Amino acid sequence: MRTLIQTLQAADEALLYAIAASWGIKHPPVQHDPLVELLNDTLLDPQAATRIWDTLADDQRQALQTLLASNSGRMAKVMFTHLYGDVRRMGRGQVEREQPYKNPSSVAEALFYKGFIAEAFDITNTGSQSFFYIPEDLRLVLPKHRNAYDERNLPPAPPSAPALQIDASAITEQRRADSSIVDDLTALLAYTRIHRPPLEGRTLT
Repeated sequence: MRTLIQTLQAADEALLYAIAASWGIKHPPVQHDPLVELLNDTLLDPQAATRIWDTLADDQRQALQTLLASNSGRMAKVMFTHLYGDVRRMGRGQVEREQPYKNPSSVAEALFYKGFIAEAFDITNTGSQSFFYIPEDLRLVLPKHRNAYDERNLPPAPPSAPALQIDASAITEQRRADSSIVDDLTALLAYTRIHRPPLEGRTLT
């Protein structure tokens, strides 16, 4: 699959400016190449990637987790849009008016205009096929193990809540609560929707 810089180089002006706006770049360069370089550096910054990841809705993170669960980091467009909706292609004027990165019509559209996913074509056994994918170097910096249960996303306890008394000496293992099982089940459900494996002599529908 393509790297992020290759993906950005192939993107049109409207998409590049949408990504810049969604990542908080207030005065993006006017010229194409400097803008591509700035976006590449910004999106591949682990701290920036974590900041934007934390702003995603749960279903948007789950869609990325589904792609990340694949070795190739991609899924056929027909299946991805079936699961997560379609992407409207907009010119720059429409992007500025509708701000699809803030007001998306689908999960897929939100991720597309934030620069997390892109579309590409590949030759398969059945001919040319369109895929949605996460650029391979962007996959490496995404905080895939962060989730909605991260302590920074939790509201503070009410002042009147009694303190929970725990005998620290009785604790043998500590582990932060997370939603790993939710992420795993999302990937499993996506797999069953694609491959429809048999279950006790029946096929999942």
